[in-house]
Order: sequence, then C-alpha cells, then structure tokens
Amino acid sequence: MDGMDDLITFVRARIEEDEQTARAASAAWGEEGDRQARDGLSPASRAHAGRQDPAHVLRQAEALSALTNVMAPIVLGEHNGRAMQGVAMYALFGIAAIWSDHPDFRCNAAANACTSPPARRSP
Repeated sequence: MDGMDDLITFVRARIEEDEQTARAASAAWGEEGDRQARDGLSPASRAHAGRQDPAHVLRQAEALSALTNVMAPIVLGEHNGRAMQGVAMYALFGIAAIWSDHPDFRCNAAANACTSPPARRSP
C-alpha cells in the first residue's frame, strides 16, 4: 500500500470503530443510571456528553464516510486534475487528524505521507 491507500484505510477503519462503539452504546444511553451519571456533571461537561450521544456520533460517521468515499478516488488519481487531488488529499488528512491520538495514526500532512502501522503481535 502506498501512503494514500494507508490514509484512506485508516480513516475508514476509525469511522467503522466509531460507528460500532456508538451502536453498542445507544441501547444504554437513555437508561436511568446513565442519565444520573450525566446529572452529576458540570453544565459544560453535560453539554459535551450530549454531543457524544450515539445518534450524533452515527450521523457524524455517516457524513465522514460519505466525504471519504467521494475523496478517495480523487486522491488515488482515478480522476483528472492535480488541483482536485491536492484539495482532496488535504481534506482527508484533516479528517484523519480527528484520530491523531490513535496508535495506528501515522500521517504527516506536511510531508504528504502516511505509512502503515507496524504489525501487531498476537498475545
């Protein structure tokens, strides 16, 4: 895989992880114990927790997935236009930066490069 394939693979994997986590949390999100836990938060923390509502995360994942699907063929050179390719590449770097704290994040927008993460060993 080259750097752009790695970037696209990384973004798609993170979106899928976020979707899976949100779907798993959606059943418990409205339960009484969960509401009580949020009630003990400061107003700012409660507002932040509300933005992590599973339905919000699923809408965000759907939007990011759609953007990635539009930009991937452009970044991979399947369409003419170097200017479009550059814009799409930087947009994907921006999306990938959402997960810059993820252990598989290996992108450097300044160098226009992403590399595959090192292989993980089995336990």
